[in-house]
Amino acid sequence: MVDTPIQRLPDEILNWQSVLTHVHTFGNSKCSGQQSLDDVVDMAFRLGFRRVMLNEHTSNPESPFQLKPYGKEVEALNRHRNRVSSTFSTLIAFGIECNTVPITSADSDGKYGVRTRFELDVPHLALARLWPKYVVGSLHGDASTYKSPHALMAAIRMLCEHPYVDTLGHITRYVSDVPVDWTEVAQMAADTGTLIELNLNQWFKECRPENQPKADDSGDVKFHRQFVEAVAGSTAQTVIGADIHNAGMWPTLEPVKGSETSVESVIAFHEFLASCGITPERVINSDLARFDNWIKATKASRSALIAR
Repeated sequence: MVDTPIQRLPDEILNWQSVLTHVHTFGNSKCSGQQSLDDVVDMAFRLGFRRVMLNEHTSNPESPFQLKPYGKEVEALNRHRNRVSSTFSTLIAFGIECNTVPITSADSDGKYGVRTRFELDVPHLALARLWPKYVVGSLHGDASTYKSPHALMAAIRMLCEHPYVDTLGHITRYVSDVPVDWTEVAQMAADTGTLIELNLNQWFKECRPENQPKADDSGDVKFHRQFVEAVAGSTAQTVIGADIHNAGMWPTLEPVKGSETSVESVIAFHEFLASCGITPERVINSDLARFDNWIKATKASRSALIAR
């Protein structure tokens, strides 16, 4: 998989991420994982992670659509889930990353006569068949869909209120210019027992394109600081999602050429979180037992697990 020596990661990383979440290995779109289950297990446990949580894409994240409970996409995911559970036992667990799908309808009182609401791309019957251990709900598809505050909040509210969605995945993607109250979003997540993902992949793409601190706190860094500080000021719990799709995205001590995911850059990400008021205690996957207790609990009972 990676032709450089792999060493255990330093505690500066593992103290925040005992459980590695949001890893992709499977799918048919170009956004799918380009790595095998065997490679993921080998890499993760040599680096020191105690468990890997897969979050495989459901419908095409570039153009989300609603799946049929017995359609080919669900059948393929079901076969993949069976292989994961029968071959890798507790070392690696099957989860999914669902998409928000906009549903438009005529509305004489709405803007331009159209009203937009959102649904999950995986219907309840398909979710019951797949029985994923951990579900991330993310904003994917056409970025313009989320450019109105009303639409963005409607999508986030649907994810928070959905009984199967454990985590809001990279909800700040596309929307740094959309005027919403992130404190309200954080409180909504806390009230519904929904985790907020702090997306490591997004950090590299939007905040640290060259893995170097910027001279000032401008652009996307300023926006993400405001977002993380809003989360830190709430009672919402967080999870660090690695969002790993291929070999070059693993935080190895000698990263693959062209990779942005160096150990130093991941440590800088954690230092950024700390500077915004997030500590490892606020990150559910910093501890395996805490993570297990969280995902086993129903959403309605998770408020009892939050240290208020």
